[in-house]
Amino acid sequence: MRRIVYLLILSCAFLLQSCFEIIEQVFVKNDGTGTFQLVLNMSKSKTKISSILKMKTVNGHAVPTKEEITKK
Repeated sequence: MRRIVYLLILSCAFLLQSCFEIIEQVFVKNDGTGTFQLVLNMSKSKTKISSILKMKTVNGHAVPTKEEITKK
């Protein structure tokens, strides 16, 4: 079961890599401590999402409005 989950996550990472950008930054101090920052940039998919929001249905599924998305 665990292998299937890892395989699914890995395949999504390869298939959806053009939709978003992941930036990892590691800040290490001289004493060995530090922080890790992960930034997920979804701006590459902004035009696709805005075009989907203008449609009423996609593949037979209703598309929620911006208000419904914000509410949830």
